[in-house]
This record gives sequence, C-alpha cells and structure tokens, in this order.
Amino acid sequence: MTMTKTNQVNFASSLWFKYVKPEPLIIKNAHPEFDLVLGNREVLGVFPEEDSDQMLLVDKSDLSVIFSVNMTDLKEILKFTVPYKGRIQGQEVRQGSADAILSLAEHVLPLEVKSPEASVNPKSMGRLTVSGMPDQHDLDYTLIRNTIQAEKYRRLGAVPMDKDLVALWEKAEDYIGILAKIDSKKFVIAQCYDQTAIVTYRPNGATVKTIAILLCVDQLRKLNGGVLDYKVIAQAVTHELGHYIFNEAIKNSHKLAWRRRVGGLTIHKNQYKHGYAYPWYDEHFAMMAEYMVHGKCMRELQSTVGVDIVEQYFDNRYLRDAPGSKYFKG
Repeated sequence: MTMTKTNQVNFASSLWFKYVKPEPLIIKNAHPEFDLVLGNREVLGVFPEEDSDQMLLVDKSDLSVIFSVNMTDLKEILKFTVPYKGRIQGQEVRQGSADAILSLAEHVLPLEVKSPEASVNPKSMGRLTVSGMPDQHDLDYTLIRNTIQAEKYRRLGAVPMDKDLVALWEKAEDYIGILAKIDSKKFVIAQCYDQTAIVTYRPNGATVKTIAILLCVDQLRKLNGGVLDYKVIAQAVTHELGHYIFNEAIKNSHKLAWRRRVGGLTIHKNQYKHGYAYPWYDEHFAMMAEYMVHGKCMRELQSTVGVDIVEQYFDNRYLRDAPGSKYFKG
C-alpha cells in the first residue's frame, strides 16, 4: 500500500464503510513513514484510482492522506466492515458494502452532456438475443416490483420499479442489441436513486451469479434532455451491458487484443478526468457498443478503434462504415 499522488477525495464515486473488527488491522508499508493501523469503528472511504487497477482508501478522521490499496489488502479489510450510514464533511455519502465495493463493476453512466442526436430508427433494431443460449424469455429474468423483492438487493441500492418505468422497460428490452453469451441466468432489473449501473455478484449461498442493472430515473431523464423514454433506457442498458461483457464475458484473446490497441492511446478528450481505474478500456468498449446499436452515445464517441471486437458482442447497426468492421467496404 503506497500513498497516492493526489489528496482530493472523490465523493461522487466513493463508497463508505465502517471497520468493525475488535482487533486492529495493520497494513505494512502503508506510508513512507508509518504503517496503517485500522481500529474498531473507524470510518473509511474507497474510490477508484485514475489510470490504475488500484483502489484509493481514505480515513474519515484525516481526509488529507489518501492511500493506494491493492485488491489483496482491500479484500482483507472488507472482511470486517459494514456500510457507513452518515455524513462526511456535511455531505451525504454512498454506503459501501463489501459486495458493492468489490463489484465496482458498478461502472456508471457519467452525468455529462449528450452528444448530438443521431438519426435512430428503433424499428430497424433487432430483439435482445443471446447467442449460444435460450432467447430472453428463457432467462431467469426478474423485475424488482415490490419492497419484498427489493429487500434482497437493498445493499446494492435497489428499490422497486414504479409502474411507468416497468412499462418503459418492457418496450426498451426489444432494442438492447446484445449478441454475446451471458454466463448467468439470473438477471435482475431494478430502480435506484443513485446512478445507473450494472453489478455482478453472488449472494450468500447462491450457486450462480446475479447480474443486476440499476436504473436511475432522474439521471436518465437529465441525460435525455428532461424526457424519460424507452430509447434512453435501452441505450443505458446497452452501455451497462458493454461494461459487463468486457469485465465478465469477453474472450481472453479479445481482451488482450483490446488492451494492446487501446492502451496508451488518447481516444477521448476526457479520458483521464472522470476518476475510474483504467478509465477507457471498458468505458470505450461500452461507448462503442452503445453507439453501434443506437447510433448515438451519452458521451461523444471520438474513436472507433476496436470496432471489429465489439461487433462480435453487439449488433452493429451504425458503425458499419468504420475501418476494421466486418461490414466495411472502403
């Protein structure tokens, strides 16, 4: 564990928890001058480190010192934690369970200005299909509609979907455009009040992973110019599934080729500004999936590097003229 170069806490993306083990936990070489000693009921925040696979750790008692934590250390710490329910410097913060933190596969849609509208004809898009598996109606597919269902996923921030969102989702699901094989038949759609995200996790005692997509109505409405419709929901879900595919389902050979092509490239003007680890490996993948299915992207798509890989997992409707695409005739 080493001290990071920055000293600013990212409250927007941080998750907070309380260390509850009676005995202190000592992390050696946590700082050039001293070890990190975690005491009982100490409040800690975790958030991703830019351009790194490390996570940043900060103690509520001294926000000026931030440490870069490897996943082995972080997992050891999280064994003895509970979500923190309180404020930091007067600000409400996100409660962080161990599952939520380790699944920072909660890759969220950023609250940024939309790119200009592109021409979209929803009727031209195919249904949600999963190659190599039964069609969507054979998946273990659940909409979280009531508080009893939502309680099981409460630690993820899930709340019951309101009837309007359910109606929009039932229309949006026809336009997701995913072609990839999903390795879990447990698929959950829920509403949330934080940020649109996808979380892959295995509940206690479960034999299969659950894929939970959390839809934040206020965020999606804001991203769509004040209007909530099935198109923006479908677009958001395609984006989140792009994150899932890259992190959970992509072939090893494709991921290696992707990292070789994308690593070191400046492919977006905001590439190093939004605060997530390895910011544009899976973000670029998700953005390209979003654009090739819907013809537009919440962020401005500025590169089509790797289009030939993404189109093996998503239906390429709008990037067929991109060099490298199997449809390219130039």
